Amino acid sequence: MLTQLTYSDLVRDLATRHKEILHTPAKPRYLKITVSADPMQKLARLASFYEKARSLPGDAFFVVLLSYDTLHEDTGSDQVLAHRRGGFMVMHKAANTDEGRDQVLSDTERIGYELMAGVCDFFRGPAGRRAGRMLQRTGLAAEAVGALGDNFYGTRFEFDFTESATKLLTYDATKFLP
Repeated sequence: MLTQLTYSDLVRDLATRHKEILHTPAKPRYLKITVSADPMQKLARLASFYEKARSLPGDAFFVVLLSYDTLHEDTGSDQVLAHRRGGFMVMHKAANTDEGRDQVLSDTERIGYELMAGVCDFFRGPAGRRAGRMLQRTGLAAEAVGALGDNFYGTRFEFDFTESATKLLTYDATKFLP
């Protein structure tokens, strides 16, 4: 099953290798925020994001990974499915004009599709198929976002995927005291 670590590593690796992002520890271009359904926690996490985004150079494209959420489905047989929604944003600081904003939105959308193609390859490739991971055909979404913080704009991509959660939700009596 895909863990938060594997999910994070996937998008960080794409951000590291993409020629217009080139994330490194010395020049960070990758952030991660954990988004909760709870409105108060969501506001707190976004405040943390704004603070981190301010530290990035204005001329840098950067990627913000959004934590995934999971909805489990008991199929009524011997299988439990985990339906997950993950996503990321590609962001850049825009010039304070309509043209500047539109250019950033166009660029972040293009880069986002390039990253999304890498995510699709991860799921559709031989290892993803062997692991039983499936992207949902109608679960890919993209939308413009901004202005966030100090005139940052970008494009958010979200994707739905399904995996088996049967092994994780199979009771193991050896994990409990009698």
